[in-house]
Amino acid sequence: MKSKILRFMKRTNCPLTFWDYCATYCAQINNSIAHEHFQLHGETPFTKLTGQPTDISHLSEFGFFEWIYFRDNAKLFPLPKETLGCCLGPATHAGNAMSQYVLNDRGTV
Repeated sequence: MKSKILRFMKRTNCPLTFWDYCATYCAQINNSIAHEHFQLHGETPFTKLTGQPTDISHLSEFGFFEWIYFRDNAKLFPLPKETLGCCLGPATHAGNAMSQYVLNDRGTV
């Protein structure tokens, strides 16, 4: 896992302060991939644990630290509501299943 996280951080040119978002993203990818382990029988760890098929749509929509446009409802009328930001991976406990953590132009998530 450590080498995968370091590769993602180098490849995306992500600042070191966001290593925890990268670690969460890598762990979610690892749990969504079928491994050749004798106890998994060709299934993903998530499917083996819960019995439900693995949904990877929240992982495949955006890449880690990829530039995206998002809607910022805090901006007032003359300013455009679509703002450029960086995707930091799926938000697990906020919003719907497709929610993502986004780094905005003010440097907050």
